[in-house]
Amino acid sequence: MKRTFKYIFIIFLLVAICATSAYSITTGTENWRLNEITLRNDNFLEKSDGDPFIVFPEINESTCAPMGVQLSISFKPLPKKPILLEVFWSTDYLGFGEENKVFFVLHPNKDSSPNNIIVPLGHTAGFRQIRLDFPSYIDTAFKVENYSIVPLSSPTEDYQVVDAYYNLSIEESLKPEILIPYLLKAIAHGPQRLTHDLLFLVFWSLLIVVLLFLIRFSAKKINRVDTVLHGNS
Repeated sequence: MKRTFKYIFIIFLLVAICATSAYSITTGTENWRLNEITLRNDNFLEKSDGDPFIVFPEINESTCAPMGVQLSISFKPLPKKPILLEVFWSTDYLGFGEENKVFFVLHPNKDSSPNNIIVPLGHTAGFRQIRLDFPSYIDTAFKVENYSIVPLSSPTEDYQVVDAYYNLSIEESLKPEILIPYLLKAIAHGPQRLTHDLLFLVFWSLLIVVLLFLIRFSAKKINRVDTVLHGNS
C-alpha cells in the first residue's frame, strides 16, 4: 500500500513539474549554441562573421496555448539604427527555415538600458528549439539575458510584447521603422537565404525605377510647356 502511494506521489510530482516547465522554460547562456558569435570578457556577445545567431536548448514540453519568447537585450555601444531580429523555431518534422520564423524590429532604449521584450509565437505545440538571429550588419556588441518561454495570457511585468511579422505586407513595408532595417538586412544577406527579402528588394527597386522615370518624364513635359509658352510670348 505504501509503495502504491509512493508511485502515485512520484507520478503527481512529475506531472506538476512538466506542467510548470511547459509555461516557463528558462536556461543560462552556458547551454546556448552560438553561431559566428564570440563571448567577450564583459559577458557581451559580438559577431565573428556574417551569420550570427543563438540556438537555445531543446524544448521538451509544448502547448497549444498562445506563447512568446521572453528576452532581455542590451547593446554596447548603442546602435544608431533600429535592429531587425528574427526568431526561428524547429519542430518534430521541420528544421529552422523561412516557413518557421517571425521577424521584429527592435528600437534600442536611448538610455542604454536593456530592451525587455516578448516575441509572440502563437503557440509552441511541436516546437523543439528556438533560434534568435541577429543581422550581419550589426556593428555593436550585445547581451541576451532572461530567455524564457512564457504564456501571452500573463506576460512578465516590465516586459513589452513586440509586433512580430510572418511576412512583410505592402502596408507594413511603407513604415520607415520597418523598411530601413529590413532593407539593410536584405542587402547584407542577399538572395542566398532570405527569399522574402529578395522579393522585397525587387519590389522596391522596380518602384524606385518607376518613380525616377515618372519624375524625369514630368520634368521633360514641364520644360516643353515652358518652351512653348516662351516661344509664343
